[in-house]
Amino acid sequence: MQLEGTKHYSKPKQKTVDDVFKLWFDIYTNEVKDSSTNKVISTYQVHIKPWFGDDYIDQISSEKF
Repeated sequence: MQLEGTKHYSKPKQKTVDDVFKLWFDIYTNEVKDSSTNKVISTYQVHIKPWFGDDYIDQISSEKF
């Protein structure tokens, strides 16, 4: 990379809380009952997504509160 400079380097795409939740939830739904998935999705949509859904994971801090 030093010889070629940074012209071929691209920063990895950052993940939002919503992106990570979707990845996790797809796996989670295969391991639990439907009632559990319904409760989790409801809790996420009401309590987590409005506050953190569009935030990037690496930019969340306790200062937001």
